[in-house]
Amino acid sequence: MSVFAAVVRRFFVVSAILLLAACGGGGGGGGGVSSPAFSISPGSLTFSAASVSSATPSPQTITITVTAGTVYLGAAYGGAAIANATFGVTGPTTAEVTVYPAAPSTLGPGQHSGSVAIVGCNDVACNSQVAGSPKTVTVTYNIQGVVASPSTLSYTIGNSPVAGDLNRLFTITGYPIQNWNIGTNVPWLSVTPLAGNTGGPVQVTASLVQAQINALSNGVYTGSITVTPASSPPFAVPVTLTISRTQVSYVAPYVATSGTTADVIIRGENFGLVTIQDVKFGGISASTFSVISDTEVRATHPALTAGSYPVQLQNNSGFNNSLANLVVVDAPVYSATTLAYPGAPSQPVYAIRYDAERKALILARGLSIQRYVYSSGAWGAPASIPVFNLHDVALSTDGSLLLATSSGSADTGVTQIDATTLSIGTTTNDTINGIYTYLVKPLAVANDGTAVVVSAYSPACGNMIRYRVRNPVVTAMGGNTCSPAQVGGSADGSIIIAGTSIAGAVYAFNASTQALSVTGIPLSLTAAPVLNRSGSQIVLNNTRVYNAGFNYLGGLPNTTLAVTLSPNGGIAYTYDSSGSVRKFDLTGALVAGIYPEIGTGTTLAGSPGTGVRMTITPDGGTLFIAGISQLVVQPTP
Repeated sequence: MSVFAAVVRRFFVVSAILLLAACGGGGGGGGGVSSPAFSISPGSLTFSAASVSSATPSPQTITITVTAGTVYLGAAYGGAAIANATFGVTGPTTAEVTVYPAAPSTLGPGQHSGSVAIVGCNDVACNSQVAGSPKTVTVTYNIQGVVASPSTLSYTIGNSPVAGDLNRLFTITGYPIQNWNIGTNVPWLSVTPLAGNTGGPVQVTASLVQAQINALSNGVYTGSITVTPASSPPFAVPVTLTISRTQVSYVAPYVATSGTTADVIIRGENFGLVTIQDVKFGGISASTFSVISDTEVRATHPALTAGSYPVQLQNNSGFNNSLANLVVVDAPVYSATTLAYPGAPSQPVYAIRYDAERKALILARGLSIQRYVYSSGAWGAPASIPVFNLHDVALSTDGSLLLATSSGSADTGVTQIDATTLSIGTTTNDTINGIYTYLVKPLAVANDGTAVVVSAYSPACGNMIRYRVRNPVVTAMGGNTCSPAQVGGSADGSIIIAGTSIAGAVYAFNASTQALSVTGIPLSLTAAPVLNRSGSQIVLNNTRVYNAGFNYLGGLPNTTLAVTLSPNGGIAYTYDSSGSVRKFDLTGALVAGIYPEIGTGTTLAGSPGTGVRMTITPDGGTLFIAGISQLVVQPTP
């Protein structure tokens, strides 16, 4: 009998074994032992995978048989096709090597190779090898498919992109030889060539389209490049584009009255990357301006005629990217009248907003948004669109959208509605941390393109939500809020006041600092806060007047059912329980804690009914009063 053992010398040995081999023929008469010998089967191995995402093929074995004499055996493997191999005894004269292929995803498509060398030696140190050693088993591994390398692309665009910022390269390879074509799903990206063949690697250039990029606002955008092979599954190359430039995003208020000068707040990003030399409204310089921060500039526009004026920051770099327009309108002249409601009677009015750009009144009433438009000297019949569980509506910072909030179930949130056509757009679910918000959801819009929504979590309390209009997303802001909730903001979007049924939980959101703070006002809010244009005057619960420092200044009569302020905050207009509109001088001396009344009240063209909401035109010339019965238009007394 002979010995069969593993060799460790200069081989990657997968196992060590000791095996007795069969002796050769022999006896007297000159017979003898045959020379040591061994055989292997099979002489080659082939693995296959249908794609790079397929499961790793099962291992295969190589059988080794000692056919004569004593043989010491060893094995070594190499090549990308093989992930591992094991060596073991299977019988008195047999052993086997088990070959494990690599995962398809680690290799990619193509024809990959490897080999296993079986070495037979005459001694344990392998000072000499037996005849026919080594014996080599070739390994072929065919993985079908087409891939791109790198498999993802990303771009970052700043104020002054160079050619290298606009282009990325990737290579397409595949097996077997097949044609492919390629395309993108976003207009801001192009690729070349549009077709190729896997007979060899093909380099593809993916380029940003400059004109399209110039039209995009700052933010993170995603797209994909799709490669479609002739005989393999199509696949996508994800693309991420980050734009971070000096950009004017908003001006607030975005509507101005012709022939007047006023302060506006300009919001955007990366103002600190340039030196701002001037603020222009359609080429006309601001009367004054000051840079507040990297995201804010305050300016005073001169008296302008009706029209639309692009807001631009002149700077040392000559770079100007602006999405904001100041819309200048003539002060409207509306006669006192009443407007009937469409649909079912006696539905509550949750909100009334005036769209100065389009001379339109928007109501959140019942379960629908109703819109009256003034044209050719008269108010037209209202258009109406249903909104599930409607609670509030407001114009976005730039006036292009109506933002409607819904309450009551997990599938509601903030819905965007075109302010001109009333076509319904996207709804963003306002689930926070896996818990949906419900109950009341009033909102107010800030000058940075966000809205603050006050709501409650299940079962009753929660916090405020921040909603971003462009590239919509919601985030939790904090604060302890419970139903019922109230919110109101200044016309310039600089400050939003919110509160709920919790006494003392009155909060202020400062759009400049992005900070939410407790005001210290010891109230439970029962009515929406009312602010003047700049937020310097605040009225809570319809009767209590505060300044921007949240200091109590004075009161309005307890008979006040609704209130609104003149743009400068000098006048408070109230709807009184007597059914008249009253006017109070907020600059006058208090009388028994109440501001002095100007005049004796104005009788309306009709009664709005109960549950009254009020608003005023930006020029301060007209009041709109809506209750459960009808809508009343009243020139300010």
